Amino acid sequence: MKALQLDQDDLIDFQLYGIITAYNDPAQFVYHVNRFFEARFERCDDLDVVIDEHLAYYPVFEWEDPFGGVIYSIIKNSGYTTTKQKNDNLLFQMFDLTPAMLPQYKDYNFLLRVENEDDTDILISENQFIQKITKLRTEKVKFIERLIF
Repeated sequence: MKALQLDQDDLIDFQLYGIITAYNDPAQFVYHVNRFFEARFERCDDLDVVIDEHLAYYPVFEWEDPFGGVIYSIIKNSGYTTTKQKNDNLLFQMFDLTPAMLPQYKDYNFLLRVENEDDTDILISENQFIQKITKLRTEKVKFIERLIF
């Protein structure tokens, strides 16, 4: 029997971008991205990640560009955990904010994961509601395994 060993770098087949926007609500941000860039991002299952022995959830929206075959994922960099409190009547106590998925890039409120074969231009660009987009070097990102899905 032979074992196949995979290096983490072999699993990273995407480019990663950090996005700074005035919108903090992921649904509101994606709504504006869809309208402005004529995209069709849709909500999919939240990404669940164990951080400091707690399960955290990060909202994810995906879209496959039918013209370029590029798969885009928008991930909120700050997530939430669900907790059970003594007083179940207080909705705000049901969700605790978690640390950033990528703590070294906590200033970016969203991450854009782009899966494609070559390093092409991305669909999203800076505009009136996106203040900054920065390409992040995946080999320098701590906890990159959180984005392998």
